[in-house]
Amino acid sequence: MRILKRFRWLVLLLIAGGIGASTAITVPKMLDADVIDGEPTPAFDVSEREAGTEYLGFLAVGDTGHSNSVQAAVVEAMSAEAGRESSDFAMLLGDNFYPDGIDSVDSPRWELTFEQPFDKPGLDIPFYVIPGNHDYSGSVQAQIDYTARSDRWRMPGRYHSFTRSLGGGVEAKFIGIDTERIARSDEAGRAQRDWLRDQLSDPSNEWEIVFGHRPLRSGNGASEVVRAALEPILNEGGADVYFAGHKHHLALLEDEAGAGPMQVISGAGSDPRDVRWDAETVFAAAGAGFVSCRLSADELLIKFVQPTGGDGERDQVVFAHTIERDAGKSTEGASNAAVREEAKAEAVGAGS
Repeated sequence: MRILKRFRWLVLLLIAGGIGASTAITVPKMLDADVIDGEPTPAFDVSEREAGTEYLGFLAVGDTGHSNSVQAAVVEAMSAEAGRESSDFAMLLGDNFYPDGIDSVDSPRWELTFEQPFDKPGLDIPFYVIPGNHDYSGSVQAQIDYTARSDRWRMPGRYHSFTRSLGGGVEAKFIGIDTERIARSDEAGRAQRDWLRDQLSDPSNEWEIVFGHRPLRSGNGASEVVRAALEPILNEGGADVYFAGHKHHLALLEDEAGAGPMQVISGAGSDPRDVRWDAETVFAAAGAGFVSCRLSADELLIKFVQPTGGDGERDQVVFAHTIERDAGKSTEGASNAAVREEAKAEAVGAGS
């Protein structure tokens, strides 16, 4: 089966005419994705920047591994948003190369799927990367090794972390995990879980932001094995938020009892699909898009952005949510149920 898939990609490359500067592969996409059993989008505001406050801007997108028109639209919108928000870096949330990962640091897919598409104004920034399940069909080590060749690609290991300062002595730690291995019962799985506990136990971290590929919860279903292994660690460690891809839509989810970190799904980078709204959903949107964040010492603003399709129109913020720096409790202080009941009584909010 893998041979057939790779043969298909070879044929597509030949049809596309090589890997010249203007080459792009287009594969069939589900562009008519829908929200199933959806509820009204809660009213929301996009706060303005405050004078004198130091901000850190970053983007998060997953499942960008198709070199197609959807990816191009998402990247174009990311470029515009990076200019507006002065984004400092981006996080790639896995499934970086469809359908079977990448074989080596010399593969033409580096140019086709990463270097050329993301060569846009505002995106000359670090891209912190973790692997997804499709990446494991190829060489994850090649993605690690490419870090030494690229000015932007940052994947020093299958899991890794980095810290940024926010002013006033406040530190934010970003922790990238490998969800394909973290639930395993072998030494590799145990080592990563111990590493994550250590990362979250650092008392100097005022913000702890975790990102991986597989989500803990999703209206479209999630890996119970990964959730069972990861959720207790995130809850006990006091993680503020968890970013994931794998599910090809945009969503914000929360445990019904309000326990643990909120979860952001941003997996609509090149192959959007239907999404089902369930009891843990705060917000969900089908169609292509990504997430843009603005972090200060006191709060994290999360914006869900979808491209408009061009014609000079500004990309649309379809939802926004703010998390305060207190173990991931939202500024509204409301449970999921309260947010949904409020949404039924209010008009859909307008983003900016």
